Amino acid sequence: MMHAWARNWRAGLVAVLSFALPAIWLLAVPVGSLYMVLEGDTHADMYINGIYVLQDTSVPILPLNGVQRVISENSQAKVMSSTWKVKEGDTLAVRVFSTRGLLQNVTDLLGKTKQYPAYAGVILAGEDGTMSSDAFKCSTQEESNDPQKIPFYSPGFNDSAWPQAYEQPADCCPWRDTLRAWRHLNAKWIAPHPSTFGGNLSGPRSYYCRYTIPGNETMTRLPIEETERDDDFAPMINISEVKVSGSMSQISFTLDREAHVYCGQIDARYELRTPTHQELRKWGQPLLNAQGPHYKFADVRGLEFTNEELDQPALKRLSVEDKDECESKCMKNADCTAFQFYAFGKDMATGTNCQLIADPWNTTARKPPSDFLLFNQRYKYLAPVINTITVSGMLLPGTIYNTYCSAEDTVTGNHSNLTAIAANAVTERTEGCFDCGKTAPPEVNLLGGWAGTTKIGIVAQSTRPGRVFCNAFATLENETATVSAASIRAAEFFNILTVAGSSVAVTITGLTPATRYIVACVAEADGGLESSQAEIDTTRRVLHTEVLEVTINSVKLKRENSVAEPDEEDQITVYVQITAFGYLWCNAFPSESMQLLGVPSSAEL
Repeated sequence: MMHAWARNWRAGLVAVLSFALPAIWLLAVPVGSLYMVLEGDTHADMYINGIYVLQDTSVPILPLNGVQRVISENSQAKVMSSTWKVKEGDTLAVRVFSTRGLLQNVTDLLGKTKQYPAYAGVILAGEDGTMSSDAFKCSTQEESNDPQKIPFYSPGFNDSAWPQAYEQPADCCPWRDTLRAWRHLNAKWIAPHPSTFGGNLSGPRSYYCRYTIPGNETMTRLPIEETERDDDFAPMINISEVKVSGSMSQISFTLDREAHVYCGQIDARYELRTPTHQELRKWGQPLLNAQGPHYKFADVRGLEFTNEELDQPALKRLSVEDKDECESKCMKNADCTAFQFYAFGKDMATGTNCQLIADPWNTTARKPPSDFLLFNQRYKYLAPVINTITVSGMLLPGTIYNTYCSAEDTVTGNHSNLTAIAANAVTERTEGCFDCGKTAPPEVNLLGGWAGTTKIGIVAQSTRPGRVFCNAFATLENETATVSAASIRAAEFFNILTVAGSSVAVTITGLTPATRYIVACVAEADGGLESSQAEIDTTRRVLHTEVLEVTINSVKLKRENSVAEPDEEDQITVYVQITAFGYLWCNAFPSESMQLLGVPSSAEL
């Protein structure tokens, strides 16, 4: 087995290189600084601060916050990603064009065909909360009208005269998103307003949209419709238990007051970000007027009867038929926090048998035991009510699902914010597995990767579909200490394998420049079975992060054996996405050497 490792130093040109090492082919392409899903009808290109963004082909599944698997290769939607972070004031620009005719025929389930105007459109949603909406601006103007001819995607382009984007109605274009993959996100299909179409009923075949990133936090990047009724003092929800099965899930929770509650589940493998309240309200399961805490009574000191009278001032003294009536009087009195019922005897001064007590009161302040009186003494307390929502749906066996709930005030309509929704999430795995007959743990194999200043990228494969987790450890008390599966999984750096034997890239972030790291990976099959410790140990490598900026964003490796010409050497193709133009070095090494000697530095490459 050979490894392919890549390093990149800043320079002024792009190199497309090939080696016979076997042969290694290097495909270097620039990408932008974000993590988004973008779809055009029929095509869309993206720019960040004037830099063209390429699709990240290392992501096999579209993360659209759903429970269904949407393969990237089978969809017009595409994942756009980069190692850089988009910041406040940055310019996001999109070029949209359609190859459809002016009219689109759509045949319904009854066989009736109807013609629709074939509008062009674009939709996008980001991990950071950015979503296409009427906060964007759209126009057919490709460049400025002055002699400088500034392109629309440049941060220096003046879009002050551009109108706000038009959010196309959900039923305008029934040929779009037939799988309803976008339904869990509140991103909108946007375009120029129809009032600008002139005599063209279907609108322009190409147009351009721009958006200025409004903040650095997810809350500030969400469309205003998602956050305008966010409230830190909205009803508080606490999910106490989630029971998941193949056909339904039961979500139990408590509230601090009455509220409308909406809960939903997302396959953890396909999650883009925490859902907003409005998104949960659209597709989640509702429970309207869910109950808040109720007042109940309990025996003072846990005793049903006592002959020691509470020596407390009376809020009110009453004559009642029995203990239940005395309790009812206390329940209806807002100031009553406890009561004392004379199960035997009466109050000598008033002849009553029910004493209501208000705060403050003390359970230890008592009169001496009596041979002639017997009391029921109970106090009022606020007890949470356990509400339950049942979410029906065919969930996959052996799959991890994230459960989210949001609460909305029944009077004001104010609701949980994104922080509260995320903090209350619960993660559970369904029982069973797709291939329960296979008991052998998945084998994991590390193929290669790259190192940056604060990130390390690993390309690995597994013998079974599922997930591959990787992690980096800067210091170990004992250099030979075992790196466990749990410690690798803890940081949640993973990618999804849809086909056994395929490879995926896993990016480990948050590292320190110029630091020695021990890297290891573990594979998890669908159903939860993990690689053995012996397999994990074979992935262990020593790498160093770099000092200078590295512009590699992702790496894909493909190794091909020559069947037609057995005597010819194998060929490894390396696909590299970079964030800037520069020199790129790659080489291949025996796996055994990498395990013993560590991964070579950029200087060695």
